[in-house]
Amino acid sequence: MRLIGMGLAAFLLAGIALFLSRSESLQLGTRTLVEVFQGPQLRFETSHHSPQSATGRSHVIAQRINPDEPIILSGLPAYQGATFFLPTDSRPTSGHLQLDVTVQVLAGVEGVLRVSIGNSRRADLLLRPGEAGRSLRIDLTTEDLTRERLVVSFSLQGESPLTPCGKDEGLEAVVEIETTSALFLALDKPTLSVRDRANMAGRRVALLWSNDPQQSVVALLAAHELSVSGWEVQFGGGADAINPETAVMALPSNGPTKQPEFAWSDALAPTSSVFGLRRFQGMHSWRIRYDLMEAQNPILPAEFSLDIVLGAMLFESGWQVTVTLNGRLIDQVLLNAGATRLTRSIDLSDSRPARKNVIEIVAWSSSEPAGNCNEGPVLLAELTSQTALIAGSTSFSAPLMTVRNTLAQADGRQIAVDNALTAPEAEVAVALLSNVLPDRPQTEDLANVPTVHVLPRGASLSRWQVASMDSVWMISFDENGNALAHILSDYRGSETTAVTLLVDLSEVAT
Repeated sequence: MRLIGMGLAAFLLAGIALFLSRSESLQLGTRTLVEVFQGPQLRFETSHHSPQSATGRSHVIAQRINPDEPIILSGLPAYQGATFFLPTDSRPTSGHLQLDVTVQVLAGVEGVLRVSIGNSRRADLLLRPGEAGRSLRIDLTTEDLTRERLVVSFSLQGESPLTPCGKDEGLEAVVEIETTSALFLALDKPTLSVRDRANMAGRRVALLWSNDPQQSVVALLAAHELSVSGWEVQFGGGADAINPETAVMALPSNGPTKQPEFAWSDALAPTSSVFGLRRFQGMHSWRIRYDLMEAQNPILPAEFSLDIVLGAMLFESGWQVTVTLNGRLIDQVLLNAGATRLTRSIDLSDSRPARKNVIEIVAWSSSEPAGNCNEGPVLLAELTSQTALIAGSTSFSAPLMTVRNTLAQADGRQIAVDNALTAPEAEVAVALLSNVLPDRPQTEDLANVPTVHVLPRGASLSRWQVASMDSVWMISFDENGNALAHILSDYRGSETTAVTLLVDLSEVAT
C-alpha cells in the first residue's frame, strides 16, 4: 500500500507540473513546486546562453551589454547595474523586463533586492533564508519604450546579526542576476535591421570569418572600425554572421573618440564625480585615474596640487591625509586640531609613472572612539575643483607608444593575416589593433608602407629572425590583459606564445 500511495503521489505531482508548465503566467508556480520537492535549482554560468524565444513574428528579445559577464551582488549593501539598448529602426510598442535571479541568504538575515529603471524604483524582492531561484517580470512604461537605452540598477539592502559592528564581509547574502534575464519586446515591424539586431544583442555584432587571407583582412579592418565606434565584435560562421562590409555600411560610425589634451583632463574636469561633498565615518578615499596613452599630449605631470576642505571635529581631534601614486606614498600630513583646509603642492618629478596611473587621497580622523562598535561621528570632507595636475616638460615614453607613433607617421598601413588565425584569435587581434592603430588602418598599396602581420599562437618567427631584428616589434597582451611591445631580438622563442602583431618599423619611410 505504501508503494501504491507513493506512486499515486508522484503521478499527481507530475500532472500538476504538466498543467502549470502549459501556462506562461504560472511558470513561477512550476518553479516553486520543483524547488519544494527537488530542492533549490542554483546556476552560476560563466558563458552566455540566449534567453527563451518569444513567440510571435514581431516579438524580440534584447540582451544587456556584456551578456557574458556575471552580475553578482555580495553582502549588505551591494550595488550593480545593467544596460539594455532598444531597437531604433523598429519601434517597441510594449514589453517587459524578465529577471531570473539566484539567491543565497544565511539564516537571520533580513534583506531585499531592489530593482530600478533609470531613477524609478520598479520592484522589490524580499530575501528569505536559504537557496532559491526567483523570477521577476517588470512591465515597461511608455517612457521606457521611447528611450534609446534602459539603465537597470540592482541594490541589495538589509541587516544581518552575523556582521558585528556593521562590518560586512559579503557573506550574508549573495544574489546573481542570471544570463537568461532580458527585455521581451513587441515591435511595430516584423523584420529587423542590422543595427537593431546588433543593439538587441547587447551592442554586439557577429561578423563572418573566412580562412581566405584577403577576406580575413577585410574582416579585421571592418572589426577595427566598428570597435572604434563602440560596437563589440565577434567572429563566426553561423547563420547570424554578417558580411563585414555590410556591417560597416549598416552600423553608424561615430569615428574615433576625441582624446583629451592631457591624460588627466577628464578625471579632473570641473564636472568630474571626484569633486563634491562626502559624508562618511572613519575614513574616505578619492581616486584619480589617468592613462598616459589616451591623450593628445603624452606629457607627464610634474606636480600635484591638492586642495581639500575638511569638516570641523569635536574635542581635540585632527585630520590625517595621505597621498599615494600607484600604491607608493608621495605625501602624508597630520593636521593640527581645528584645521579645516589642506592645500599642498606635491612634486612628482621623482615618481615612477606607468601607462595607467592612480592617485589616491585618503583622509581620516586621528581620534579613537571609545566603546565597541563605535565608528565615531559622521565626518565631512570635500575635494575641491582647485585640485589639479600640472603638466611638466617630459613626455611619457613606452615601447608601445613608440610603435604607435611611428605607424602614425606612415602614409598608410597594410594588414597581413596568417592563414591559421582562428575566429577567437581574430577577436584578440582586433583588441591589439586598437592599441596600436588609433584610427582605421589603410590598405593602399603605397611605397614604403609598413605591414602589420597578425599571427596566431604557435606561429613560426623564423621568417623575421634571419634578418635584422632590432627594428621588428612584437605586440601582445600580458596575463593581466595589458598590451605590451618588445623588440624581436629580445624574444628568445622561435614561435609566438599568444596572438601577436608583428611590424618592421624600418619599412616606415623617413
